[in-house]
Formats: sequence, C-alpha cells, structure tokens
Amino acid sequence: MSVNNQSDTDNPPLTPFRQNVQDQPEAIERFLGYASSKNSIAPLPELFSASRVIISGMGSSHFTTYPIYTALIKAGVSVWWVDSSQLLTLLPEIITPGTMLWLTSQSGESVETLQIIDRISKETYVVGVTNNVHSALANRANTLIELNSGDEATVSTKSYLNSVLVARIVAGEISKNRLMVMSMLERTGDEVRRYLDNNDRSIKEFSKFG
Repeated sequence: MSVNNQSDTDNPPLTPFRQNVQDQPEAIERFLGYASSKNSIAPLPELFSASRVIISGMGSSHFTTYPIYTALIKAGVSVWWVDSSQLLTLLPEIITPGTMLWLTSQSGESVETLQIIDRISKETYVVGVTNNVHSALANRANTLIELNSGDEATVSTKSYLNSVLVARIVAGEISKNRLMVMSMLERTGDEVRRYLDNNDRSIKEFSKFG
C-alpha cells in the first residue's frame, strides 16, 4: 500500500493579501472593459477650461497621478500636484473660482479626503477616482472614475494597479494618444498574469539580491 506523505503545508492556502495579488489580472481586465465602454474617462472640456487644476491624494494614490500632472503641464494647463495633507493647509486660498479638484482615494473615505470635501464650496468641480462607488468622494464627484478593483482584504493591491491605469489612460486622452495607450494596456493583464504564474520562482530570483 502506498503512503502519501505529502503534508498540507506543502501547498498552503493563499493569504488574503496573496489572493488579492493573484486577482490583479482580472481586476485590470475589468477596469479596461469599463474604460473601453467610454469615449473618455476624463472630463476633457472641463479640464482644459479650468482656471486651475489641483491633483491630490494620499500616499500611493497620489503618486499614481503623476502622469496626469505632466500631461497637463505639456498641454499648457495651470496645474498643481500636491498631496491631500498639504492641500488641507492651503485651503481655502488655493481653491480659486474655476478650479477643478482631482481627488484619488481607494476608499473614498480617507480622513484627508473627507476634510477636503467638507471644506470646499459646492461650485468646485470635483473628479473622484475611487474603488468605492458608495463613498463620500463618489457622492461628491461631478465626474466619477470607478476603479472596478473589487474588494481588498488589506492594503491596496488591485486598486493601486488600476489607479496606474487611470493615470496612463487620462494622460493619453489629454495628449490625444488614447488609442495607442489602450492598445498597450490591453497587454498588461496578460503580462501580470504571466508573471504571477511564476510568482514563486520570481520571489526566489529577487531574494538573491536581498
């Protein structure tokens, strides 16, 4: 009689975080499907007619928006790129008439985001990028960009990548290169999936440099 000595620990179940990481390709495809259903995810007329655009967020949510900032500079738009904690110290003086406020928050309920929303006037045009369509940010946004990342167990994984996609697509729309950008990004899900399929090997390779 053969005996199977393989322990269940040889193939341990994925932690919630690792499961979120493994689900990234599906989240990417879901967002790209959402973006493809629209001619534009950015309110381009309002962006180009705004007297000033302020792009803000906290941590990684903020850093993902840098391509939007540089694209607007190149397009000749007056734009500020400032994280939400700093922005709070500049309110209300920085929000001048005709200002557009671009806020990115995975939860749409971060403390800084809530305080900003509470302190700006009803006339301020807000673009909200969030994974929570029922959040305060989503409810306040004049234009809502949904990350379509699904639930996340711990820190942002799927929503971080989808925020990067938002920035790349919006930058492409501003520079009139949307089709080229979308074509490039459509390969992203497959590339991430291919990488994750060899995740354990990749971790071992990176550990050599630790």
